[in-house]
Order: sequence, then C-alpha cells, then structure tokens
Amino acid sequence: MHGGIKKICKVWAGASRYIRRQLLQKRAVEIGVGTFALVPARATVGEDKVLPVERPVFRPCRFLKKFYKLKCAKTKIPDETPFVQLDFEQIAAEIHFRREIVERCIHETLLFFAGALRDSKEVEFSFKGIGILAVRRKVVSMTFLDDCLLELDATGNMLAALLGDSKMMRTVAFAGKNDFSRLSRDEVITLPRLAVETPHQPSAPAISLKPRREPAPWGGGARRGNVPAECWQGAVGAPAGPAGSQRRYCAVLLPPTCSERAGSGVPGSAEGFSSQAAGEGRRAG
Repeated sequence: MHGGIKKICKVWAGASRYIRRQLLQKRAVEIGVGTFALVPARATVGEDKVLPVERPVFRPCRFLKKFYKLKCAKTKIPDETPFVQLDFEQIAAEIHFRREIVERCIHETLLFFAGALRDSKEVEFSFKGIGILAVRRKVVSMTFLDDCLLELDATGNMLAALLGDSKMMRTVAFAGKNDFSRLSRDEVITLPRLAVETPHQPSAPAISLKPRREPAPWGGGARRGNVPAECWQGAVGAPAGPAGSQRRYCAVLLPPTCSERAGSGVPGSAEGFSSQAAGEGRRAG
C-alpha cells in the first residue's frame, strides 16, 4: 500500500475510534458529510414481542442529499442529544501525527467522496471498528459491525433483536444479502483506501486512485481531476476552527452549478451553502 494511503487509513482509523468513543457517551458526531448518532428503536421478536434497543445510525448532511439527489431512510436524532465534531487535536495526539496532517487527510478523502458522488459511482466508506457507509445507485445506507451494535446498546436487548428481527439484521455489516450488498458490476470506489475494486471478481486487483503529484501535497497539484476547481478553491479558503472545518468539507461537495456562484451570498452559492451547513447537523435530514 502506498505510504500516503497508509497515512490516510491511519488517520481514519483514529477518527473512527474517536467517533465510537463519543457514541458510547451518547453524543452525536458530525463529520462534515453527515452525522453519527444513537437513536432509540424497537425490534419485533417472534409474533408479538417488542424489544426496545439503542442503535447507531448515520444521517447524511441534507445539503449533500439535495445536491446529489441521494436517497436514505429518514432518521430523527433525539433533541436532547449533544453534538460534537471531529477533534483533530485529540485524533492527532493519539496517532502521533500533526493536527494539520489529520485535517488534510480527512479533507483529501472527502474530495474523493465528492468526486464519486458526482460521477454516480458506487462507494464504500469503511469506518474501522464501526461499519461501512455505502452508496448504491444514489441510495445511502450504513451497516454496522455486530460488536459495535452490541457495545453501543445500553438496553442489553441487541443480541436478541439481531437474532429475532430480520429488519434489524439488515443493519449488520457482513458479506451476505443485506443493505451492504454490491449492485454494480463495473467498479466500486473504496474509501479511505482511495481505490477502485471490481465487484464479483475477488481475484481482480484493486486499482489505487492516489495521484502522482508534486512534493507539496496541499498546493496546486492536490486537486482531483473529477472534482470541480471551484469546489476545491472554496474548500481550502474556508476559515479555520470547528465551524470553519464543517463549512470547508461541505464546500467540497458543491456541484459546478453552485460553485460557479461562489461568493455571491445568495441561496445555492458556496457562501450561502456553507453558512447554512455549519448548524445543519441538529435538524432532521
């Protein structure tokens, strides 16, 4: 694996551990493209037995859904849930990286994510120890690892729910017929590895999307060919800090029609979009 790819994967592994710790504390975590949270649910076991459980969900940013015409199950995060964002300082300290590297690696991955959505590709975004975010034909789903589901459920009913409720079982990430099942026979973009895999051909090697570029990775050579230049410029020009980071990542996801009006301050422009995006996580998707 390319050294840069290893670094990005290590950053996202650290980010995933941070997300899981926050979920254990009943906090929702905004990552720019959406929000991880715990929600109450009910599982039907047998003919008439209903079990209350707590299960994790991922709710995409509603602006992301709007601009890329994505579909997903509606999810309401409880009003009393506290929201936090990725803490780059904490993640960096844990993996012994500089804060700037952590933020830039996350930013780079989201650029690939934006490009894949723009090109209507199937995407698999793996969060180590949590699960897999998949986009299949514009449909967004999040499947979770069984140990993550069991640990995050404070009711103690999750195991019985998974064994007795087929709908609940569909939320588990495993190689079988579930919400994670691959549909495309062309290619799947896998993140954070930044690679292309050919479905239904286990022997086919993964193709790295890591571009060759100049030594200064965050200069002019860092932009991806399938992401509009206006999106990149709007992304790196966002102010620093937690709110600025949220606006930065949302700016990356703007399609060309919105990017062309960047700075106009009108609804649909990069400026108007970004100003709304920072506080979007608390509203229903």
